[in-house]
Amino acid sequence: MWGRANDCPAVADQKPKKDSELTGVLLAQVEVYTAGDPMSTRKWLNCRLQDLQDKLVALGHQVSLPMIRRLLKLRSYRLHINRKTVEGKPHPERNRQFEYIRAELLGMKKLSNCA
Repeated sequence: MWGRANDCPAVADQKPKKDSELTGVLLAQVEVYTAGDPMSTRKWLNCRLQDLQDKLVALGHQVSLPMIRRLLKLRSYRLHINRKTVEGKPHPERNRQFEYIRAELLGMKKLSNCA
């Protein structure tokens, strides 16, 4: 029905798919949040990709989360998950402390119900 893609009103109103400034703006945004291992080339971000997307949209760059992931992966950023480290054994008296507190609490509840 339409002769060329630009003849269609819906297609004519769309922005071009490629954003030539996106990579530079993205790298400027992630610079503050970049962390890494100083003994290797590994680096990662200390923020969520959703937050980055929100900032880029606020700056006028329509970008998806998969696109942000791809651009960061091309620049050697990797996923990083903070893991909880367990240091030492739990204190042997810890459970007994909680049992004592619970017994005291139940004792006070009984006294307040009797009054």
